[in-house]
Formats: sequence, structure tokens, C-alpha cells
Amino acid sequence: MNWNFFTRVLPRLLTQSSGWNQYKESQAKDVSGKVNQAKAEQFAKDYIEWNFIAICDELKVFEMARDWAKKSEFEKLTIADNIIRRFVERLRSANMGRGGQEGEPANATPPKIHVARSATGFMSVTSDGVVNVNPDVPEYKNDLVTFLKHLRHEAAHIIDMFFPELSPLDADIRMRAILFYMHPKENMGLYKTNPMEINANIRQDQFEDILRAKIALCEYARVQRLVGDARARGVLRGH
Repeated sequence: MNWNFFTRVLPRLLTQSSGWNQYKESQAKDVSGKVNQAKAEQFAKDYIEWNFIAICDELKVFEMARDWAKKSEFEKLTIADNIIRRFVERLRSANMGRGGQEGEPANATPPKIHVARSATGFMSVTSDGVVNVNPDVPEYKNDLVTFLKHLRHEAAHIIDMFFPELSPLDADIRMRAILFYMHPKENMGLYKTNPMEINANIRQDQFEDILRAKIALCEYARVQRLVGDARARGVLRGH
């Protein structure tokens, strides 16, 4: 099976068929909510979160929280692109030598995945591997936590879309979730219960808590360094 044809070309051909919308909705309903919750939670905790946090530590992203709102659009998009590129590198490494899920080829080559600016919406991933980020969204401009939380959401989509061997979703469910994906304007209910969306949203509240804790620790360390420097200069005296 040509996986690129299945995920990118076939959906475009099907949309030209009569009765497509009705069939798409029926299939979206059929896979709605079908996620192995325990498996997905474990994967989110042990793989997505661990790698995402490690990358942010490597890039010293948490130290940027204090002046995040002052950073330029270019800086924010560059940070997002660096995180995504490193995340994909880790996915490629983990994917090496692994067989595909049933009905899928092993190690199908994903497209070049990168971040691009979007003038509308929030964040999204296209079938061509573009992670769209709209830096004008107020929460993205002013709050690093929200920015990273949403980027982690898209990172989960990258796994489901381009690294099926690593995805916690069952092969058939995952393929149909992609093929019959309902956008919010089409059907908000089916959008929210699409297995890909459920998978991407799992442990998001816990992830936010982790991000805030990491930022707080960075700020504490910064203040301690300032105090230490001041004492070294004789500005402050400690007992």
C-alpha cells in the first residue's frame, strides 16, 4: 500500500464523489471516541511529555517565560520550529527498525516537517507536514505555557499522522480518524471526539502543571543566582 496516496491523495479524490459528506459523517461517528485511554495516557506521559520537556530543557525554553510577551514573532516561530524539528528527530530515531501496524508499511518516509506562520486559526498540522502557528493569537503572544501546551497537542498529531508505528491508536481507528476527520465548522461534536483529538488532548492539564512547575523552578534558580551574585559583590550580607 502506498501510504502517502492513502492519507493525502485518496481523501481528495473521495471528496469529489457524490454522497461523500454523508459517508464521511457516518464513518466519523463510527470511530468517535474509540481510544484505548490507558494506553494513550501511558504513551502521553512516558513518551510525548518526556521528550517534549527534555527538548525544552535543552533549548532553555523555560527561561524565556519572563520576557515571552516581549519576544518578536520571528523569535517565537523559531522556537516552535526548533522544538518541532528536534521532536521529529527523536521520532525518527525511535521509529528506526520498527515494523508498521497491521495494514501499514514499515517506516514509511514522512514529509519534511517544519513550522510555518499562519494568519488565521490557532495551530494545526497539514498532510504535507507543515505545522501552522498563528503568532497573533493573544494567548500565544503573552503566555509561554499556552504556547507550549498547544504545540505539544500538534506534536501528538505528528505522531498519529506520520509515525503510525509509535501511535497508541489502533491502526484501523487511526486511519479512519485521519480520512474522516471532521473540522469544528463541520461538526464540533465529532471534531472533539475524533480519536486523534482525544489522543492529543490526553493529560493536557497535567502537562500544563508540569510546564508551570518547570518555569517556577527556573525563576527560583534565577533569583538565587541574583542573590548569590549580590552577596559576592557585597551588596547583600547573609548570616
